[in-house]
Amino acid sequence: MQDRNCKTNPSPALQRSAWINDIGIPTLNDHGAGGNNVGCAFIPQNSDPLNVTRSTARTGYYDPVATRTNLHLLVKHYVSKIQFNGTTAVGVNIVDRADNSIASVAANQEVILAAGALQTPRILQLSGVGPSGVLNNLGIPVVAALPGVGANYQDHPWVLTGFVC
Repeated sequence: MQDRNCKTNPSPALQRSAWINDIGIPTLNDHGAGGNNVGCAFIPQNSDPLNVTRSTARTGYYDPVATRTNLHLLVKHYVSKIQFNGTTAVGVNIVDRADNSIASVAANQEVILAAGALQTPRILQLSGVGPSGVLNNLGIPVVAALPGVGANYQDHPWVLTGFVC
């Protein structure tokens, strides 16, 4: 899907294909549940440090603050771009996954971006924050030239070897 405000926003399918083709390692779409467990899979593992139970975004972040009157949970949407007034973030564009419509949400005080290690720099760069050479080559107007955005990502590989006993 294309963000109407940025001509260079590649589709999720294209981005996924680039990861798979560039790395050259088989990717497991079903985490090995289909009987083929050779390849890479993204399997997040989170545990509550107090009771050692599986932690999710809901139990770890939403449930503790769910009663706040200034919190609104919007499901089946994603942020496509941060809106700026000069270099001040004033809101975000959100895309409805159901119909690909784009809406703008203005901030009353501040914009906090917490989209994870991969999506945070992606959203920042699509919004004009990042290495100016990269942004200029993609035709994205530079809001803030910050060469570290999207750089120095370091994965923490985890190798699991399974065998039948």
